[in-house]
Amino acid sequence: MSVHILLTFVAALAILFFQTKDRWQEAPYADEVTYMAIALPLFDTGIYQDGNFRNVSGKEGKNGEGMFFAPLYPAFLTGLMKLSTPFADTVRCSVKNATPEDIAEKCAPLNLEILIVIQIILMSLGAVCAFAAACILTNNKIVSWIAFAFLFTGKDYAELATVSMNESLLLPLFSFSMLAFLLAWKKQSLPWTVLCGVSFGLLSLTKPSFVYMLIFAVPFFTLVSLWNPSVKKPLTQILLFTLICAAVIAPWVYRNGTKIGVWDISYGMAPFTFAQRAAFNDMNWTEWTVSFVYGLPSFGDNLSEKIFPKEFYARHDFSDPDGFYQYGNRVLRPETLKEAGSYDEQFPHLLKHYLFNQPFKHVMVTFSLVWRGMWTGGKLGLIAIPALAVFAIAAIRRKRWDFVFYAGIPLFMLGFHAFTTVNVARYNLILLPSMGIAFAWAVLWAWERWKPKGKTA
Repeated sequence: MSVHILLTFVAALAILFFQTKDRWQEAPYADEVTYMAIALPLFDTGIYQDGNFRNVSGKEGKNGEGMFFAPLYPAFLTGLMKLSTPFADTVRCSVKNATPEDIAEKCAPLNLEILIVIQIILMSLGAVCAFAAACILTNNKIVSWIAFAFLFTGKDYAELATVSMNESLLLPLFSFSMLAFLLAWKKQSLPWTVLCGVSFGLLSLTKPSFVYMLIFAVPFFTLVSLWNPSVKKPLTQILLFTLICAAVIAPWVYRNGTKIGVWDISYGMAPFTFAQRAAFNDMNWTEWTVSFVYGLPSFGDNLSEKIFPKEFYARHDFSDPDGFYQYGNRVLRPETLKEAGSYDEQFPHLLKHYLFNQPFKHVMVTFSLVWRGMWTGGKLGLIAIPALAVFAIAAIRRKRWDFVFYAGIPLFMLGFHAFTTVNVARYNLILLPSMGIAFAWAVLWAWERWKPKGKTA
């Protein structure tokens, strides 16, 4: 097993260095600059602020402290800035110039080497964790290697290795978290339970929505453990896991409570993202139907252009000035803030007027956004997603709770993101490891079914 682990790490490094070879001088853009703008004042002053979003949340400490974004990834960037002065200079120049065109012109050559190298290593370690998890779940090296190869077919790992986005830390951390869970479950190991709690807590400090994953995970883990007579110490593990998660999150919550007056991981993100999401409830049923074509990976928008009138699909385009996304950002968010009267009341106002008064429409639109957001892994997702659904159902029937949990967490987050956000595909890259396993089993099943006579797998 150790040889396979070493080989997967070396292979992942080689693949990612090859896939990223033309991306090392690509200028940061959009959300990348947003994270850099948070890291820069933390580097300069030691104060965690909201960067470009300082005036969005309505909350700020007396020294400019902010809490709109979760802290882990900006802190990671700050650490890299302290290790590399050229990288710090690139971050400073990128924040000053903001647009990719200006950054490319005025900040060249970009010194992103330390960021990309470290993130390539992290993504490689994440791929190794996914391979190890596949070995535990399937006890089949062929399946595990195919699942490992699947991770690199859509080049999502390579893209995350070269951008300054929180998913660049989130995906490898999630892969480790799920491996730690499997080892804690299989070995009934308290040390692995501690590591699982630490890593799940760090996930919540990387992206606040993952707190809701814990709300799902702990009851699920509790029920399955109590129903499984082979688990000897479920309550001890569950209690330890919960306490460790809380201990990891608590210092940041305490800082926010004492500095800003809000005892939470973030403030302002919920109404900001939900206003974008609520705008999609305005789609009519024709647009809703067409969304399942438009949302197909890589080719859905072009296919829609060929077979539908423009008014049937135009508002699904994020760049369309009259589209749902732009309306949510430019109109609905400021209007609901004005109607609510304060930042504190904006989220309850949105829930009242855009969810509770039309729950059926919101749920139906959620299905549309689930469809649009689940196609990670490129076109092979068209095989992997149906295979994942089939194998998840089979795992439930066979009471393979380890795989149910391994696949269930990212599937739960897929639904949660579709219910509360615009749910672009990068929000759901944590699906890739379980998709890889399902894809691998589908490939072997197809081979066994249609292999030439006289051949063996």
